[in-house]
Amino acid sequence: HQQPTRHWTGRPHALNALIRVDGRVFRFMGNPTFVGDTTVVPTGQREAYQARYCTDVPGSDGWMLPGFDDSHWQTGEAPFGSRPVDRTRWTSHNIWVRREVILDRIPTGKLLVTAAYNDNYELFINGRRVAGACGVAPNHELTTIDQPAADLLRPGRNVIAFHSQNFTGSGFVDMGLQEQAADQKLATQTARSISATQSRYTFEATGVELTVTFTAPLLMTNLDVLSRPVQYITYSVQSIDGQPHRVELYQDAASDIAIDVPGQPVTWRRGRCEAGQKCQPALNWLRVGTAEQAVLGKKGDNTRIDWGFLYVAAPAPADGDEQGTSHRIGTLAGAMNQFEREGRVSDIRDGARPSLITDNTVVLATSFDLGLVSTIAVERHLLVGYDDIKSIEYFGKPLDAWWRRSGNMTIEQALQDAETDYPTLMVSCTDFDRQLYNDALEAGGSTYADLCVLAYRQAISAHKLVADSSGPAAEQPLFFSKENFSNGSIGTVDVTYPSAPLFLKY
Repeated sequence: HQQPTRHWTGRPHALNALIRVDGRVFRFMGNPTFVGDTTVVPTGQREAYQARYCTDVPGSDGWMLPGFDDSHWQTGEAPFGSRPVDRTRWTSHNIWVRREVILDRIPTGKLLVTAAYNDNYELFINGRRVAGACGVAPNHELTTIDQPAADLLRPGRNVIAFHSQNFTGSGFVDMGLQEQAADQKLATQTARSISATQSRYTFEATGVELTVTFTAPLLMTNLDVLSRPVQYITYSVQSIDGQPHRVELYQDAASDIAIDVPGQPVTWRRGRCEAGQKCQPALNWLRVGTAEQAVLGKKGDNTRIDWGFLYVAAPAPADGDEQGTSHRIGTLAGAMNQFEREGRVSDIRDGARPSLITDNTVVLATSFDLGLVSTIAVERHLLVGYDDIKSIEYFGKPLDAWWRRSGNMTIEQALQDAETDYPTLMVSCTDFDRQLYNDALEAGGSTYADLCVLAYRQAISAHKLVADSSGPAAEQPLFFSKENFSNGSIGTVDVTYPSAPLFLKY
């Protein structure tokens, strides 16, 4: 809980989680720098704004001050630059921009700069230099301003001024301000353990112990389960001070898991698998993905998937069960703030049709009401899945993942099957973890066994299991490695060589 969870390229792919004990809230997963729609001054990408600008050196060193006369400067609409998405063309080496904003409310905490730039910038608020950066950031990177917002901004008129330089390539600059999230109390991590298919973390918070287990059922003796893109998060809570405690849990997954760059429009949907349709009990699910859905449409370094849909699902509470499970699709701020106040989330979009959201701060949030928790552990679990629709382009032909080779398997059915399989898979994973560790221990000792445990999920996750084609040939599995920073290439020998013994063994 010191950092957000990240994609292998370093970009946050956030999972956040809170526990509420007798009304007190503690964070045990993730670290959101800003929460939801906390925009103070929007970027031009999000909300077009006009500003004064010039490309010649200003005649005064006080060009960033509120009282500077900029009436002879040009007026343009942000973003500024030479890209197709930029609204005001800028092709010289320098640009100076002055933007006036009127604020009704001043944030109580610190600010974050959200800036896209090439090659660098320096930012001033009401004449004070507050931030600067060098390099290239096309996707609105965040930078912390160490001074409190109240020391920099005032109710009413404020001047946001910045100078940007470009030395080569496309020049562009756009920036805004966001409110940094207030510090949250942290649950105390007391233990952790990692096995081949599971990672387990234990926390304490004001008289209760919470164990969180992430399970990836990557069992090579069951290719359907290995290929099925659904994993589990299990929560177990019990009192450790001899007193009963009222406990609620919160978990979210952000839409940035399903986009390549910030700002891509996304759509959401929610659904339900009723009990009796191979699903006991009923299963509620949420999903989010980009509006464009250019399947297998991108390749290259520093690229993330932006087709397919992220799913979060949980067993629905039985009728009359007061310890309910609730879901919400919306902003991180809205979901977290409601949970902190009420110990639950309720979807503000209940009953609405699937919707287009032109912001990347959407979360799929779930809350669990565990009621009064005693020394007997109370357990809940979530399913997290990702339907990539088509998994690999093979000699120009998009191929299905192995789990959907029959042609009539849907991700909703896969979620149902994953929920039905949950009890047996947890046992199977524990048994396999013990087997792999003992095999490795016998072969090379404890250090070697620890390395094999760490490598197992990494090695399998670096591969895709697909069906050769539809029809009878679909029973032919193809298993390819994927390069993460080598243009999307697959099946390279330098990855096959070290990973093959694992697959030959198991």
